[in-house]
Amino acid sequence: MQQLSRLPPSPPGLPEGIARPLARFRRKLGAVRALEGLGLAALAAAVLFGAALLADRHLILSAPARYLVTGVTLAAAGLLLVAGLVRALRPPRSIDLARRIETLSPGLDEGLLSAVQISVAPPRERERFAPELVRALLESVRSRLESHDPAALIDTRRARRLLLAGLIAWGAVGACAALEPDALRLLASRFFSPGEDLPRPSTVKVEVSPGDLHAALGEDVIVTARVLEGSPARSF
Repeated sequence: MQQLSRLPPSPPGLPEGIARPLARFRRKLGAVRALEGLGLAALAAAVLFGAALLADRHLILSAPARYLVTGVTLAAAGLLLVAGLVRALRPPRSIDLARRIETLSPGLDEGLLSAVQISVAPPRERERFAPELVRALLESVRSRLESHDPAALIDTRRARRLLLAGLIAWGAVGACAALEPDALRLLASRFFSPGEDLPRPSTVKVEVSPGDLHAALGEDVIVTARVLEGSPARSF
């Protein structure tokens, strides 16, 4: 987030009382966009990763299919993360910021937008405006911004919801790992190494009796097996 503080400054010609609120609004908007991108990427990665592990556990996937699942999952999560960071770090134009602030603060009566447009206009065009009117406009906008900080009007609820959803999704993956750590370890190894012939965790649990025993050479031994979980027919 350090790059957000190095965004281009406000347009030349704006007094500090207007330039500072614009800079605060720009920084907070970039931070909120970054959090939205991070939350969306985390949510998508958790859902896709969980779906990939479930598919590998309950379906018999060939090596090409496993390559495809791993590639799609990593590519989708990476693209969402990069897109979110690019959107957050791309500096918006000061005129676009002014329009957004005007939308959030109708009480400015487009004064901020007019002030920014005048400040970014070429010198010859700025000379057409009466200096007294420009000073009055800037003073009016500055006084209104002092009482209402536009950065406080940025809605952060969507970013917080996406972050919370991402944390919940990864929490669900973690809970599954806690319930069956060995199975998740095998599935994760197969996910990140789709080309290796690693064993799949079994979905069938069998109890064999008797347990350990000693028998003489040639002696018949009766061994019984009882299915505790799953269907043996589905494992073949």
